[in-house]
Amino acid sequence: MTDNYEALLIFCEGPHDAAFVQLILKSIHGYNPEAYKFSEFPFPFSSLFGKTVQDYVAEDLRLDMARKFFLPDHVLRKDKKLALIFNYGGSNRKEAITPFLQRLFTLQEDGNAFGGVKFVDKFAYLFMADADNHGLEAAIQKISADFAVIDNTPWLSNDWVPIENTFGAKQRENSDIGAYVWRNYNNDSGTLECLIEECLEPAGGLKPFLEIADKHFEWKCSDDSHKTAVAERAKRLKAAISMMGQRKKPGGSMSVVLGQGKFLDNENLANSASVQSLLNFIHPWV
Repeated sequence: MTDNYEALLIFCEGPHDAAFVQLILKSIHGYNPEAYKFSEFPFPFSSLFGKTVQDYVAEDLRLDMARKFFLPDHVLRKDKKLALIFNYGGSNRKEAITPFLQRLFTLQEDGNAFGGVKFVDKFAYLFMADADNHGLEAAIQKISADFAVIDNTPWLSNDWVPIENTFGAKQRENSDIGAYVWRNYNNDSGTLECLIEECLEPAGGLKPFLEIADKHFEWKCSDDSHKTAVAERAKRLKAAISMMGQRKKPGGSMSVVLGQGKFLDNENLANSASVQSLLNFIHPWV
């Protein structure tokens, strides 16, 4: 008798985004963190992750090259639904994800013949990206371009169907592939940090920390559409958010602060219209 799972693979731009997504899945959707050994994953991940590490170790890599292992930052489960959240390292998205997908698709073609009784028979893929100064449409088109072809086989087209009341879309031909763009709710630019600011804004929770950041650093944030200004605003917010989390997690990185700082909860997540957009987007897959 087989034990079937569904897998949701979420590809995030960096560790902060991955930490925020896992917080949403835990806090709102009832997922629980898992600490599987490689052999405990359902097939094909049981084979994929172990083989990935074996291949790299066989190359006798230096320890500082371990970043080449493309493994999930977070693994969560709700019943037979498995969520794997990856951090693709910003501008390295295509280079990081493509070899992983090539190996995964090859194993899927083999089916569960070598996978034992636990295997995944349904897959969904979500790509998360910042709007930055380019906007939602350009960010989604870039995802199409990056993954148009996997292992000489067409995969993503540029034919996306917008999902109502969200900053996301799904592929017209394969509705189990989606893309979501982090942006400011009121204009078509921005990053994940805009959502966090929205969550904390009504209670003024971030204001004193922004004042400290502004007192000690200069930020070039004046031009709404300029690449430098968008990047500077994100840095300013990261500085303030990191400071805010230091009471709970002294010395913690922003991803630790987001995941474990406990200043984002269901109540203030509900304050953000952009978070509600994210929840509307992700609902069909969770």
